[in-house]
Amino acid sequence: MKYKLDKTVIFFLIVYIFWLAGGLIMAEIRDSIFSERILGFKVEYADIYNVLYSYVIFIIVFIFSAYLIARSNKEYSSKLLEIQLTIVFAFIAVLIKLSQYGFILFSGDYYSRFTVEANLLVNIFPTIFTVISVDFLHRNKNLETKSANKYLLLIIVISILSVLAGSRSTPFYALIAALSYYFIPFSGSENIKQYKLMSVKNVVFFLILIYIFGQFANILRWFSTDATFQDSLIAILGDSFPEYRSHSQASVSITDSKRESYSFILWLQNLSAYIFPGFVFEVFESSRKQVFNQIWTDFFQPIIWGDKEALYGIRTGLIGEINLALGDLYLIVFAAFFAYLLQKNKSKIITVTCLATTIPYGVTSIYTLFYCLLFQVAITKINKILPKKI
Repeated sequence: MKYKLDKTVIFFLIVYIFWLAGGLIMAEIRDSIFSERILGFKVEYADIYNVLYSYVIFIIVFIFSAYLIARSNKEYSSKLLEIQLTIVFAFIAVLIKLSQYGFILFSGDYYSRFTVEANLLVNIFPTIFTVISVDFLHRNKNLETKSANKYLLLIIVISILSVLAGSRSTPFYALIAALSYYFIPFSGSENIKQYKLMSVKNVVFFLILIYIFGQFANILRWFSTDATFQDSLIAILGDSFPEYRSHSQASVSITDSKRESYSFILWLQNLSAYIFPGFVFEVFESSRKQVFNQIWTDFFQPIIWGDKEALYGIRTGLIGEINLALGDLYLIVFAAFFAYLLQKNKSKIITVTCLATTIPYGVTSIYTLFYCLLFQVAITKINKILPKKI
C-alpha cells in the first residue's frame, strides 16, 4: 500500500518553501545597487547561497521521515464551549497587551515596543489563544460552516488588534492557522467542500496577502502615517525576511572557537527562558533575562550589526540557529522530530502552524507550540468541570 503525504505535511512545506523563497529574493535585492541607493549603503552578504544547503537538508529529511512515520487514524473532537472560552481568553489577553504597550503601531517609534516592561505571558497570550481557538474549531465537526466562519473571523479580528501594540506575530500565527484550517481536512472528512476551495495556489496567494499586510504594519511601526514612498522601501528592505539575511551573513562570521563553545545544552537553556516564567529562575538563584540574553551576548551579538542589535538580538530562524550553533547533524534530528510531531499529534492546526513558522520565528515557534499544547489541555480540563449549561 502506497503512503501519500497528507495535507498537513503539504501545508507545512508550502509555508516553509514560501518563506525560504522570500528570503532568497530579498537577499538578492538587498545585495544590489538598488538597495544601496535606497538605504545609502550596500548590505554585505558574502555568498548568499552558502547556507542554502541547510534548508535543503532539512526539507529532504522531513519529507523522508514523514513517509516513514505511520499516521494515527484516531478521530478527535472538541466542545463548542472550549472554542468560546479560548476566544474570550484571547480577547482579554489582547486588551491586557494593549494596556501594557499602548498604540505603538501609529507612533512611528519602532524600538519603543522593546522598552515595555511586559512579562513573557503578556507577550504570548494573544498568540497562544488564537491558535488554540482555531484548533478547537477545526476539531469541532458538528459546527456548521457558517458558524465556524463567524468564529474564525472573530479570532482574526482579535489577533489583528494585537498589531496596534506593535507586534505582528499574533496575526501572523492566526492567519497561518486560518489557512491551515481551510486546507487540512478533518479526520475522515476528505470531501467537505470548503477544503476543495483551498488549493496550493490559493494558499500561496493568501501568503502573499499576509506578507503585504505585515509590511504595511511594519511601515507604520517605523514611520507612522507620515511615511513617504522611500520610507516604505527602507522599512521593507530593512525588515523583510530578515532570517535568511542574518543566517547568511552570520555563517561567514562565526569562528570555529565560537562554535566549539556552544552546545545543545546551552541552546536548551536559552529555550527554557522562553518557556518558563521569571520566578522559576529565581528559585535557582538565576534570572530569566540573563539566561534569555545568553545566546545573544555570548554567541550572536558580536557577529553582525554591532551595538544596534545588542538589545534586540539577531533573528536567524530555527534553521539558522541549529545550523550556526549546533551543527548540521541537529538539522536531521529536528527534521525527523518535527515530522513525527506533525504526523502523530492530534492537534493538527497547532502543530502545523507553529512548525510552519520555524523559519521566521526560530526557537519562538517551539515555545509557542509548548504553551499552545499546555493551555489546550488546561482549557479542556476547565470545560469538563463547568456546568453543561451556562
